Amino acid sequence: ASSVSSIWEGKGLVPKGFFPLVINMNTDSPERMKRRNFMNEIFPALLNPPELDVVAAATHAGLTKSAWILTDAVAAERLVSCVLYKALFGVYPPNEMLDLIHYWADNAKPCAIGKCQPGTDGARVWDVFQQIFGTIEGTEVGKAYLKAAAEYGFDDPHAR
Repeated sequence: ASSVSSIWEGKGLVPKGFFPLVINMNTDSPERMKRRNFMNEIFPALLNPPELDVVAAATHAGLTKSAWILTDAVAAERLVSCVLYKALFGVYPPNEMLDLIHYWADNAKPCAIGKCQPGTDGARVWDVFQQIFGTIEGTEVGKAYLKAAAEYGFDDPHAR
């Protein structure tokens, strides 16, 4: 694991053994290739980007209810999160989910370098990540992923 991975584990942002992630695993491992190929099969948006309706996503994320500009970092983050979630999981995320994604993005990196913001800690950041993950598991794509992972022969379908 890299020094960054060690920091994340050391601060409690992720449990020990969480790294390496599938996305950055070396390609000479048959198990890792199997998982990467599996992800490509389950998430077709990774291979064939869908047409994205940015106006619908902005409306869903509540960004049309008040004045905002794309340079507003929070608005841009909500819009991107909404569009990606829809592309990967086929539904727009609950707005509470957008709040959690924003919280996680804002707090995970500072905590990882030992500069947690007041009122945050590694355990809270990990809990938010688990809430995000749990909501994804509840989507039709998430359910299909876990079912297919079990059928694909992974010992632990929840593992990275």
